[in-house]
Amino acid sequence: GMDKAMCKKLVSCEGIKTAEWSVVKGGDVFTWKHPVVVKPVCDGSSFGVKIIHDEASLQEVLAEKKEVLVEDFIQGREFTVAVIEREGEVEALPVIEIRSKNEFFDYESKYDPTLCEELCPAPIEKELAGQLQDLGLRVHALIGARHLSRTDMIVDDVGGIWFLEINTIPGLTSESLTPKAISTGGLSLEDLLDGWISEQDKRTA
Repeated sequence: GMDKAMCKKLVSCEGIKTAEWSVVKGGDVFTWKHPVVVKPVCDGSSFGVKIIHDEASLQEVLAEKKEVLVEDFIQGREFTVAVIEREGEVEALPVIEIRSKNEFFDYESKYDPTLCEELCPAPIEKELAGQLQDLGLRVHALIGARHLSRTDMIVDDVGGIWFLEINTIPGLTSESLTPKAISTGGLSLEDLLDGWISEQDKRTA
């Protein structure tokens, strides 16, 4: 999977806002102001992501001896932007807003439509939508993504945009976010996949 810490390093070097973070290994003594978000360094799909409110719970997670990324919890609205490449052009698809009934948009709510509401296109000002799409395009280019990516972001209470993470192999199931953005953008997932496969065939021919 994508190394989340490396991505955060890259985007922060480019002046893109991302929550303060640290990579911590099991057994490390670690104190941090709460709440914090704890996530595996390399998994996608919010798998294993937890919001931790106290030191004891944090130590419990660290005791599992896994390497985790710990970051500040940013309060705000969550958005995601899919970026696609077709016919040599890179474009950002319509912005999706994620409103989770859980504490945040976790692995469970990603695959259970009763646990979250996904609004596509997001009910936001055109200017903000453009800023989110621009950030999605910037991060896609920055990490050298190919064909398809999906960047998750938070917009805080004062309108600041924070990069959460990029997924370079976003889900394409019927419940996944990217196909929703593709169809809202008036495109066909099947056609895009066919295009990427034939492009790959040309490269390897």
